Amino acid sequence: MDDPNRERLHPVYPPEHSSISKSPTTPFQRWARFIEVLSIGAIIGVLVFCAVMFAGFWENDQGVWHLISAFFLCFGAGLLAYGPLISIFMGARSARGSGPTRRRSLLTTLLVLPWTGLAGLWVPLGGNWVLSALFIWVLSLIFLFWAALNWHGARARSHSVTKE
Repeated sequence: MDDPNRERLHPVYPPEHSSISKSPTTPFQRWARFIEVLSIGAIIGVLVFCAVMFAGFWENDQGVWHLISAFFLCFGAGLLAYGPLISIFMGARSARGSGPTRRRSLLTTLLVLPWTGLAGLWVPLGGNWVLSALFIWVLSLIFLFWAALNWHGARARSHSVTKE
């Protein structure tokens, strides 16, 4: 069945030339992979929390319009949390292929700082709010370290380009 006159087909973009490697090789790529996994875990946690809040409305309200309103309330307010996390995930994913940039560093910082301050407002409420605030602070510190790593890497890369 193999015709010798027929031209062999080759992939247009071979996988070995992919900009995103399968296994991280540099410390920066390992950090990027860690940030990806961490942000995906946080996104899943936020979506589960939104679903639990919606389930509470589902138990009490049986009207269709009330449930639609509750859905948009729960998942729309949750967008304030999982929206920045999705952006940080996408930034870490592109960083594995393209390297550090200052723009990514600034974006991560601007998305994380409001949550750091908001978590500080939860501490006086006591109870589980303190645990939530502590979790957000730890997550924020890791993301801010990632932003600093991006900034430093972009600065080092720009200095190496100017010296050549």
